[in-house]
Amino acid sequence: FRFAKGGACVNSDRWEYVPRDTVRELLAKMKNRKWAAIIALGRFAGCRGTSELHNLRWDMVDFEAKTVTLYAMKKDGREDAERTIPMCDVLAQALADWRSEADEESPMVFLGMDRYDNLSIPVGNYVTSLVAKPWQESWYNLRRSFCSDVMESGVEPKMYEIICGHSFATGMKHYQILHPDRQRRGFEKVADAMNK
Repeated sequence: FRFAKGGACVNSDRWEYVPRDTVRELLAKMKNRKWAAIIALGRFAGCRGTSELHNLRWDMVDFEAKTVTLYAMKKDGREDAERTIPMCDVLAQALADWRSEADEESPMVFLGMDRYDNLSIPVGNYVTSLVAKPWQESWYNLRRSFCSDVMESGVEPKMYEIICGHSFATGMKHYQILHPDRQRRGFEKVADAMNK
């Protein structure tokens, strides 16, 4: 297989947009503040997973400026480029709640987390037990939904890349979910343009 190259195919069958309100309701029901903070980072900061969570320090969470800075540690020990994400109120509250319970001596947000820990199973357990209509791929669809929202917000392509941590072309191909509200708003914009 040395000369075999991967194709450029995308399987979107398991992509599912996770509405922000659904995650807000989930977080309100959760008693475990650590996992509430993890889920909030997935949906409201587009966190990739343990590659970014295991090395997240409290000095990377700026409650005053309302930003959180993430970077992934690659398998060969290299660090990915840092990306700073604006913190919405839900994310800031989830992190503040976890901060009130976390080990005060540790600089790490998630002390003891390994870069290879599995997030899908524990997040899936919370989703299936606390959400009326659970979504597929419980962890990764949080990031996909965040990236869809960032693109839908209308930020310029360079800002999209800075916030989401991948190219605009990758975002168009792998992270865009056409949910009903997005389609409706798009149709309204086109109809409005045609009526002018």
